[in-house]
Amino acid sequence: MEDTQKKAVSLHFAGDGKRKVQVGYVVEAPIWKTSYRLVLDAENKGGKVDVDALVVKTLTVDQGPKMRRFMPRAMGRAFRIEKKSSHVYVELGTVGR
Repeated sequence: MEDTQKKAVSLHFAGDGKRKVQVGYVVEAPIWKTSYRLVLDAENKGGKVDVDALVVKTLTVDQGPKMRRFMPRAMGRAFRIEKKSSHVYVELGTVGR
């Protein structure tokens, strides 16, 4: 992998102590956007949830629907283009303090 393809990722954890963290392929924007919306939803609906104590319990990504498009090519042919999407399921929980 070239240096131009690498991205720096910073992870911040609350509390003290060492943690073992394994990071695979990371796409930052969609996951943080989803979890941010969940936190806002927890604040607005219940009001009794400590937002600082929320953690991600489970995170599942499943295959979503494919948008099928066709690109015209020479001599009357067409190539199929599949634009894939995903379903992201995030379950939040609280940390016992």
